[in-house]
Amino acid sequence: MIIRRSSEADFTFTTDEYDEEMRVLRFSGTEGISIPFRYDIKLAISDTELDFDAIIGKGACLCINGETGERYVRGIISRITQSGVGDNFTVYHVELVPLIWLLKHRHGCRIFQNMTFEAIITQIFQDAGISSDSYRFTPFTGTHNTHEYCVQYRESEFNFISRLMEEEGMFYYFEHTEDMHVMVIGDNSSVHTTIESPTVIFNSASSMVPEEEYVYEFRYIQQIRPSATSLRDFNYERPTLGTMHVMSLAGEDGSLPEEENLEVYDYPGDYFDPDFGSEISQWRLEALRYNRQMGVGESVCRRFLPGYRFTLDQYGRPNLNQEYLITHLKNFGTQPLGEDVGGEGIQYNNEFECIAYAVPFRPPRKTSKPVVEGIQTAYVVGPGSDPIHFDEMGRVKVQFHWDREGRNDENSSCWVRVSDGYAGQNHGIQFPPLVGDEVIVSFLEGDPDRPLITGRVYNGTNLPYLDPQKSIQNIMFTPYDHTLLFDDKRQAILLRTGKGQQLRLRDDPTDSSDDEKGYGNYATIMTMDGHNMTMTYGTENKHIVLKSVSGHTVKLDDMGGNISITSAGGHVVLLDDANKYVGLASTNGHYISIDDSANEIVISDANEEQEIVITSGGTIAITNSTNNIELSAPSGAIKLDASNIEINSSGDISISAAGKINMEAGNISQKATINVEIKGGPTASLKAGNVEVKGSAKVTVQGTLTEIKGTPIKLN
Repeated sequence: MIIRRSSEADFTFTTDEYDEEMRVLRFSGTEGISIPFRYDIKLAISDTELDFDAIIGKGACLCINGETGERYVRGIISRITQSGVGDNFTVYHVELVPLIWLLKHRHGCRIFQNMTFEAIITQIFQDAGISSDSYRFTPFTGTHNTHEYCVQYRESEFNFISRLMEEEGMFYYFEHTEDMHVMVIGDNSSVHTTIESPTVIFNSASSMVPEEEYVYEFRYIQQIRPSATSLRDFNYERPTLGTMHVMSLAGEDGSLPEEENLEVYDYPGDYFDPDFGSEISQWRLEALRYNRQMGVGESVCRRFLPGYRFTLDQYGRPNLNQEYLITHLKNFGTQPLGEDVGGEGIQYNNEFECIAYAVPFRPPRKTSKPVVEGIQTAYVVGPGSDPIHFDEMGRVKVQFHWDREGRNDENSSCWVRVSDGYAGQNHGIQFPPLVGDEVIVSFLEGDPDRPLITGRVYNGTNLPYLDPQKSIQNIMFTPYDHTLLFDDKRQAILLRTGKGQQLRLRDDPTDSSDDEKGYGNYATIMTMDGHNMTMTYGTENKHIVLKSVSGHTVKLDDMGGNISITSAGGHVVLLDDANKYVGLASTNGHYISIDDSANEIVISDANEEQEIVITSGGTIAITNSTNNIELSAPSGAIKLDASNIEINSSGDISISAAGKINMEAGNISQKATINVEIKGGPTASLKAGNVEVKGSAKVTVQGTLTEIKGTPIKLN
């Protein structure tokens, strides 16, 4: 600790909104890399009724005067406490913090998509009103990929950006001037500059006090830390890709000290790109090992600042006289109250931690990522009015209930995988959630960045298709009215398309009932325009009926042992195995029957007045009881060929021909009970070897010219 005299105050405090003198009595403060500074300052102010509202949240500056100049701590006042009222002064305590401290009081749930780490931090700062000149990104040397999907979930904005920086291997520290402080964000040691007059000597507390600022206590520490990190992750978009990454630190011969052969293995590694995994493994290891060798000391050097470098000199162990990076600092100062504030008793000292500058600093992963406890629900969303929106992997977009910035469209979330009960290569069941569906969302490892849809639920708007009275039914029903219904009460299954094509199955052969929905002891297939096939099975009926929308019917009757085909107009074809019968009937009743039992074939009109009957092994009968029977072959011949041909008529028999009528036989006999008349026009001829004309009563031969020739001619 240093005690010095001066004609001026060593420690001063000013605010942007208060002009009265504020005398610093005491202060203590903590600063560090990737730590928001916090100073508690005890002040003496003559104003006994200080307006807290006028300065709370406003800018202020603590100035620590040193031998090489002023050292500023610039921030905002986060707290004021009035602790006592004296004769001339009132004691107040104020707390000084950086602007980003305000982010601890901004909690929310928010989704960032397709943004870099730098863009996310910038967005957070802009929304919080932190001006762009209050922070600075230094050139990065590491790989910092775009975040496809990054969620701030029920956490403060400060914790959110802190864990992002820890995951990305990023750190920050502050640069201070009298008017502002700047948050410097970097990922490599080149951003660390040196303090003013960077060489600081070591001088033990028992030695003579030098004229310059010095370190009076220094302890160098080495501790066992992990020597290797191994990370594994799984990229479902490229599941066969190797995602195991190992990073280890070994000696020059490749070996590790036995006591340091310590590995930290973790899953998931929070990366999808294998090329990025090795770099994350390295950051993890550096965060675990940065303080493996470290210095802890005390000094009166007012120039010390975390995030800055200094060089230790004149320490008793020469190899420790090297350049260090200050990682943590505690400042303490007291200044007595009196007319001569620079008199005897001003004291200042600090406690610091440092690492060799050659060792890369990575912030330890101390900010926990929020864990989503249990499950959530969300609505499936998509572009426009299209009810279907999913990608080639069956993933959908969702709008979470807690997301107040999402617009219920295709940009509300990342593509979210959907769990199906049966899924794999060349097999699976797929029912993609539709836009407007409320889905159940789980999160892998509770990670809000890794949602997974595991189910779907109804709600007051999306009511179940089945009401409680149909509790023994189960159904699959699409927005286009495609339906698969399982009815346990009726032991029935219904498969129906949105336009009315149906397949109905009934599994109770003892129940022949039917209702308005067509359930019974049969199965029915129906097209959207009314064609249907009914398959009946039971104790009373066993048949299949195919029926078109216009009324054409085919019936396959196992019980009756027949097949029938009926047209819409009533024409029927019957194939009757039971009765060994084939029939064809018209609407008006005309029919053809083939009857194996009767061994006959019948062709008949509706009144059975005209028919042809063919009897197997018997006769062929052609009957017309009311009209003629005609045989006609205008361009051909009609031939009758039989062992005997009989032509009988109750009336006349007429044979006419435009040409000749030829009759040829061994014997031709013509007989009439009254007359036989043969007429010719000009000529009638009878020719034969013998021609015999007999008449029991009279034979008349008459003609204008009658000629009888023969060899011989007998007239008797």
